[in-house]
Amino acid sequence: MNIEYDPKKIGPVIRRAMHEAIAVIREQAATFIAESKTHYDGVREDIVTTADRAAQEVYITHFTKYLPGFGLVGEEDGLRRPCTIPHDDVYITIDPLDGTKAFARGQSHGVGTMVGVVRGGKIVAGFVGDVNTGEIYGFDPENPVPIRTRFGVDQVLASDTSMPLARRYVMSNTSPTEFSRQVRKILFKHSQGGLCKDVEVLGGSYGTFFARLWKGEVAILLLDPAHSTPWDEVPVLGISKALGVVYFRINPETLEVHDCDPAIPHAPVPTPYITVAVLPGYAGEVENFLRGMICE
Repeated sequence: MNIEYDPKKIGPVIRRAMHEAIAVIREQAATFIAESKTHYDGVREDIVTTADRAAQEVYITHFTKYLPGFGLVGEEDGLRRPCTIPHDDVYITIDPLDGTKAFARGQSHGVGTMVGVVRGGKIVAGFVGDVNTGEIYGFDPENPVPIRTRFGVDQVLASDTSMPLARRYVMSNTSPTEFSRQVRKILFKHSQGGLCKDVEVLGGSYGTFFARLWKGEVAILLLDPAHSTPWDEVPVLGISKALGVVYFRINPETLEVHDCDPAIPHAPVPTPYITVAVLPGYAGEVENFLRGMICE
């Protein structure tokens, strides 16, 4: 069999696999079995469920059959398969169940599934599925403009940045008390010297967390230091870059602010900085605020 890279197949294959993975996860919502596993930091306890493994197997089956030769990098059970397409370097990242603890708690939000494709060191496709709503966000080589598929209808993923930040929301993935006094100013209400109307705190899926930004439901994301992984970063970073999302990093010790172009991790690595992700229309205002805030 002649194995080659075919960009036309990537989007349709991933979408079919993602729909099936979402169905499999939903089927296990009341019957899953969970077991503990060690977190990337080697200290904390994490969990993996039968739903994680079943969804990952769906992806492996689809990609092995319909995208033969592509490398595979998955979150569960050390999934690593090298690319076997001659003279090429392309691999698929798989996060079968993003927000496993949220799923295990029975949350009706914050549960996702994610797939990304990297070729020659560049993200060429990224997809995030919301397990609870069935929505899929994604782009691929044939459709480079990110699409939101909701209730079976495709719409270009876009957000309106004409509304002033004073009327928008900022969202954090952890309690505001986790940040220093200076950094917490990002989360202050506009009436109290902050940037936005108010703050939301939301845990769970990294992908559906970012989807709130992509849709324009919030204008700014604030993320605490954590770990960066291929299966989290490739799809999320791919969609964010395609939409022009701007990233800033804050050193929690020195409070220095840098704009950045996040790299693609090849394995779980610590991210010791605070991350701020911003819709492009607000980047200049946010950067000025961050640099002024740190100087106070």
